[in-house]
Amino acid sequence: IVVDLAESTSLKREVMSIDGTVITSFTDRNMAGLVKKTLDLSELANGVYFIKISTDKGVHTSKVMITK
Repeated sequence: IVVDLAESTSLKREVMSIDGTVITSFTDRNMAGLVKKTLDLSELANGVYFIKISTDKGVHTSKVMITK
């Protein structure tokens, strides 16, 4: 995940199942500039998941399909 943050903010990343259940959640505080974070999804079963990225300025959600 790559996010360009104009000012210092908290960055929250959530992996959710198709029914909205939060599987994992990570929060980093005082992040600014070009931030690169890796999410290890290798332990998840095949299926559709959502990745939710939240900052003080807004939220972005992406759909991810895992097939092994």
